[in-house]
Formats: sequence, C-alpha cells, structure tokens
Amino acid sequence: MPVAASAVYFLNLRGDVLINRLYRDDVGGNMVDAFRMHIMQSKELGTCPVRQIGGCSFFYMRISNVYIVIVVSSNANVACAFKFVVEAVALFKSYFGGAFDEDAIRNNFVLIYELLDEIMDFGYPQNLSPEILKLYITQEGVRSPFSSKPADKPVPNATLQVTGAVGWRREGLAYKKNEVFLDIVESVNLLMSSKGSVLRCDVTGKILMKCFLSGMPDLKLGLNDKIGLEKESQLKSRPTKRYGLVVKLDDVTFHQCVNLTRFNSEKTVSFVPPDGEFELMKYRITEGVNLPFRVLPTIKELGRTRIEVNVKVKSVFGAKMFALGVVIKIPVPKQTAKTSFQVTSGRAKYNAAIDCLVWNLKIGVDDSGLFFVQAVALFKSYFGGAFDEDAIRNNFVLIYELLDEIMDFGYPQNLSPEILKLYITQEGVRSPFSSKPADKPVPNATLQVTGAVGWRREGLAYKKNEVFLDIVESVNLLMSSKVVKLDDVTFHQCVNLTRFNSEKTVSFVPPDGEFELMKYRITEGVNLPFRVLPTIKELGRTRIEINVKVKSVFGAKMFALGVVIKIPVPKQTAKTSFQVTSGRAKYNAAIDCLVWKIRKFPGQTEPTLSAEVELISTMTEKKSWTRPPIQMEFQVPMFTASGLRVRFLKVWEKSGYNTVEWVRYITKAGSYEIRC
Repeated sequence: MPVAASAVYFLNLRGDVLINRLYRDDVGGNMVDAFRMHIMQSKELGTCPVRQIGGCSFFYMRISNVYIVIVVSSNANVACAFKFVVEAVALFKSYFGGAFDEDAIRNNFVLIYELLDEIMDFGYPQNLSPEILKLYITQEGVRSPFSSKPADKPVPNATLQVTGAVGWRREGLAYKKNEVFLDIVESVNLLMSSKGSVLRCDVTGKILMKCFLSGMPDLKLGLNDKIGLEKESQLKSRPTKRYGLVVKLDDVTFHQCVNLTRFNSEKTVSFVPPDGEFELMKYRITEGVNLPFRVLPTIKELGRTRIEVNVKVKSVFGAKMFALGVVIKIPVPKQTAKTSFQVTSGRAKYNAAIDCLVWNLKIGVDDSGLFFVQAVALFKSYFGGAFDEDAIRNNFVLIYELLDEIMDFGYPQNLSPEILKLYITQEGVRSPFSSKPADKPVPNATLQVTGAVGWRREGLAYKKNEVFLDIVESVNLLMSSKVVKLDDVTFHQCVNLTRFNSEKTVSFVPPDGEFELMKYRITEGVNLPFRVLPTIKELGRTRIEINVKVKSVFGAKMFALGVVIKIPVPKQTAKTSFQVTSGRAKYNAAIDCLVWKIRKFPGQTEPTLSAEVELISTMTEKKSWTRPPIQMEFQVPMFTASGLRVRFLKVWEKSGYNTVEWVRYITKAGSYEIRC
C-alpha cells in the first residue's frame, strides 16, 4: 500500500477482539470501539466495506464468522488493502488445514502473531507466499500440505529463497518421474439473436499447469498467438504461415514461474515449473474462435396457449471427435402445462423446475459399430498392436479396467488411447514411453541458480520425467482468422516479463505443484462450437410449439460432453411433450425451462428437439410472454474456440533429465445464450 497500515484487527461477529496487531502509533486504542459503534451497531456491515471515521479509514471484510479490519490514518490504496486481506487469509488457511474461523484463530493465535510479524513490516505488506513462509515458520500442531515432509529441520538457503529474485519455488525438489501437465481451458461467452446473428462473443481462457519436475528447471512455452509469431518471424526472418493457424491472445496472465523477460523478447513461455499441478496461463480470445456447436432455434407462438419449438444443434468439430454429456435447455413459459417432443438424437423432457425443455444427447445403439472399431484400436494400443485370444487372456485385468472407463451404463464414453493412458497405466503393457531410459537421481551438488527461484526446490528426481499441459477454452464468437490475437493478458509472477517484452516468449521458472500461468481474453476470430436455431410458435392462448436445432460445428471426430440446453417456457406451463433426436429432455418447473441434456455430442451433427407446451387457461387477459434466451452448457475436449495451440514446451535443467509433457485443450460454455 502506498500509505502504511496502522493496525490490523480480527473480530468475531459480536465485535470482540480475537487478535490485533498495531504497526504504527498514529492511531489510538479506541479504533475497535469506533468500528463497533459506527459500523456494526448501526447495521451498515452489508454496505460499503470502506468507511471514514474520525480521520481514519477502515477497510473490513468478513471471512466465515470473522471480520478482518485494517485501519489507516490517511488515504491508502483500497485495492491493495483488500488484496492483502485475501492473500493473508489464503496463507492462514494453508497453515490451518483449509479452515479459517474464530476457532481456528483461537487455536493458533501464537502462529498468527508470528505470521503477522512476517507478512507486514511497519504497516507495509511483505511476502505472503505460503511456499516461502513455510520454509522457516514451521509451527507444530498446524496442518500444511508439507506436513508429511520433515518440516522441523532447517532448510538450506532459506534466506536466499526469501530475499532472492523469486519466491514461488523452493530448492531441493526431487521426483522419480518428471512430468509437466498443461491445460488450456477456455470459456465461450455468446449472445446470439433469434435470426442467428452474433450480438456479442468472446473467449476467456487460462493456462493451468501442474509440474512434477526435479531440481530448478527453466521452461519455455510457445503459442500460436499473433504477437509471438510476428516477433519470432522478425527474429528468424521466416513467415508466420509456417505455423498454420495463428492465435491472438488477449488478457493473458501467467503463473509467477514464467520468465517474463524472455517472453517480452522472444514471445515464448519459458519457466521453471512448480512441482505438481498448477495453472500456467490464462487468456482470452476474441478472434478466430472455432465454435464446437451451432444451435438454430425456431420458436413460434400458435395462439395464446400453444408454442412450437424447433431446435437444431449442429456440431462443427471433426467427424472423429465427440461431445459428451450434451444437455440443451430450451426455455418455455412458466405457464407450460403439457409438452411433446420429437428428437432425432438423444432424449428430451420438460423440466418444470427451470421452465425448460431439457434435451440430452448421447450415442445411440446405432453407434455400436463405431464403438467396436474404436475399442479394438484402444486395446491394440495397450497390447503393442496385437489383439487376439492370447492378448486377451494375458491382459484380462486391464481389459476389465478399460471396459469400466469406455462404457458407462451401456453408453460409450471416451475411447481415446491418449486420454485413457493418462490415468490407466497398467504394468506389463507397453506404452509410447517404455523405451525411454529411467531417470537418474539428481546429484546433491550446489545449485547453480541459488536463490533465483522460490517456487521450486532442488533435488527433485523422478523415475519418469513427464510434463502434462492442458489448454482449456470457453467459446464466445465464430470468426475466421489465421492468428490468435490475445487481449487483457495477465501472467503469473514467475514469468520473465523482460524477455516477454523483448522476445515475446513465455519463459519462467515454475512454482512447485499446480499454478495458473496465464490468463487471456479473445474477442476476434472466435470459432463457436455450436449453432442453435430455435423456432417458437404460440398456437392460441394455451399452446406453444417449440423446435430447437443444435448444430455442432467442430470436427466430426470430436465430442462435446455434458451438453445441457435450457429452453425457457412460460410460468403458466401445465403440460409438455417432447421429441428429441438425441439425448433426453424434461420440463423443469423450478426454472421454467425445458432442459435438454446430451451426454456425448458428436461433431458435425444436428440433433433437434420438438416440443409442445400447454399453458394453464385463465379468464384474465394473458400478458405477453417475454422470452428469455436459450442457455447452453457444454464441454468439448481437445477443442479451442480461439484456435490457440501450444507450438512447443521446452524444459531445461542442469542435470539434463528427460521430461514427459502433457498438453490438453478444453472448451466449455461461459455465458452461451441464444435469443428466441
């Protein structure tokens, strides 16, 4: 804070002081009485969290049954004050086993006083990183993520890690298997008119990382964003066309392990990853988004009591991809009395609780042939290319485990060998990584980068060095673009911003474990995964006909999972009937919607929902029904609405061990709405 805090108070709901710490002598001892009298007793706790009383500023926040109050004698940065409170609570929870309430404070008041002395010096916030503070504050009797490790022993070079250039990774980390997991998660926000024109569309994304790497590695991440490829093209005098689709990222935020200096100069993501899982990066994309579905709804009001709804859903992803758990909720009026459906795929029903026709899409029995082919290919990938009687007899335990994963209640699920091998690693079955030599233990030599990284310790050694990287995106717009333009990019503190500014590459030393490397936003070139075409007709005063067509525009080989389409209906709905071509639908009266659910939505398909809604007949004049938009929920693995791709993920460490990198892309629905 530009102006130092004078005091910090922890109060219960009655206003009693649990713990207080005075950092300066410019405030009196009656600050708690002033807060209790002017704010708590005047019943103004639910209003503005910043109050000016007697020339002093009070910043307060309620966490569980505790109020945290910061008193400042002069003007201060409000955002910084509340940021300090949030970070301090997260620190306390890491020591208290996830709990922060009045009992936790009373049971750990000695530890809290010790932490308050460390995280604020003369009223100015200091280091609040749990990883760093736990290196030298090892209070007994408090649970922590490192309780299984010998925390009471002195940590070598702890002072260097705290006062060094970084504070997000500790030394001495060692793993038998060195792995990096990277997820790109995107959320699509869409508002589409009833005629199919896009009114608002954007993508918010983030890059999550989980690192299990030994020693003090340096990572470098390359994406197909516009700025990075243009910078690399200038450095290497090569055109950007060599990379195919280029993604422009907006609002990018990196994990603190990313080397921002290298990112600024090379536009590549270089980092020393934390040990375990973490979020590497978040981003947003507004250009070049590939929408996995197209929903084309048509709703006609046939009179005052009937509505005709036609919804066409088209999957636009690859023919070999599938969407799972597809649920389409088609709203109907609250006065819906009866509905009838006709669907080409899945099942539909009226959900009176949400006033929607719910259309669930799944793979039907006709897809059994495709299931057999994919299942045999999966078994061959585990058995080294063979699939015969001997292979089955020698691997029957593994086959039973795979059958439990690839089919759920008779419905086929994910049959991708790449995905299943991430968590089914049966011994005795050959894999693509079996030919790699086992990693050697990390030598106990003096670190060459002592104190440079605080989020990762040295000595990490894994038998199998792997890196898993997932890209998860949420779609908001469909626009053709060859590059991804990222807006509002924010990085983790580990990213080397100097290198990012000069080289436009994301370079970083990652923290140990899971962290968020980057956030971004995209507003151009968004590829919408679905198109919804609704048709609603009011047939008289008591009937409504609804037809909704949902089209998946991602690849035919891809699937969307958990698709839910909520179609609003009037509150006077009395009865509904459905017909869906895929999935299931029902009327939810609680939300006045027809909820259409599709468990697995294949790409390049167009399931439809047809419903008839009967309304309650009243003597009074019926008010015109204001139709809420159709809402859609989905998750499409291995698809990014922005088109963002990881071009490379490089790991450097002085011992030169082998690393396994895993990259995953996920696109899910943010605010995905279609007017009808």
